[in-house]
Amino acid sequence: MDTGPLRVFLLLIACASVVGCHALFGSAPWGAEPIESSQEAGQASCDSCHAEVAARHASGPHGRKGIACRQCHRGSGHPAFDGPLNDGTCGACHLPEYQQVAVSAHARSAIVVPAAVSAGTLRDDDFRVRVADRMFFATRDKQLRQDSRVCVGCHYDHHDLSASATRSATFCESCHAYRHGHYPDVVAEGNRCLACHMKQGVTAAGQTVTSHAFPGHEEQGR
Repeated sequence: MDTGPLRVFLLLIACASVVGCHALFGSAPWGAEPIESSQEAGQASCDSCHAEVAARHASGPHGRKGIACRQCHRGSGHPAFDGPLNDGTCGACHLPEYQQVAVSAHARSAIVVPAAVSAGTLRDDDFRVRVADRMFFATRDKQLRQDSRVCVGCHYDHHDLSASATRSATFCESCHAYRHGHYPDVVAEGNRCLACHMKQGVTAAGQTVTSHAFPGHEEQGR
């Protein structure tokens, strides 16, 4: 029996254990090896051109948790800025909220914005589209709910990406101005709309249960 091939294979395994498999066989099949700290993943190079944006991101909840630019702005070379803005990207980490958003009236009524409209224009328009006197969220593809821009339409706030802006008393009225007098008897601190259209209840431990599906009266039995 010829054991030559087996001896060669065992020798390669031994070498790999000493010098590392990628040093032996070449670069990793998925590209550059991941570096030790995710915060270092292109962060320094982003800061050099986007200092103001980087500072805003760093002060927000994602930046404080060490989430680097390239973890959302993916792509080889200079990151693609259109892709990370969709709801599917947010859903990779915020799956329950994404699933709720995907079935919401906000996502169902989203207006398709063609690819000719740049990501920068989408951002400048707050990821919304005005039709007559109504405002709608933007999407790139009506058939793909993950391509909607509902999440960033509410949470972007110039790379802060938090819930702080949504708690403003007039936040929902930026799209729903015609409902300014809607249920004026509802009293709540900050954004009173959330008291009916987001809050679902309170747990035994006192934690508020919310829904990003934003149910209306009929869906809440009111």
